[in-house]
Amino acid sequence: MYNCTGAEAVKFVKSVEDMVYKIEKLGLNPLKTDQAVIKAEIKEVDKKLITKTPI
Repeated sequence: MYNCTGAEAVKFVKSVEDMVYKIEKLGLNPLKTDQAVIKAEIKEVDKKLITKTPI
């Protein structure tokens, strides 16, 4: 759990990156039977999540 105020944007970004790292480290759910379908869905979501940073 992370506590951040509105003025702590850097802390918020680091906490989100930490959470994403931990989830990626855990990997796919071993109880799901069709891992190929899950991997395909993840790739589809990744395509939608392409973000552009303002210049």
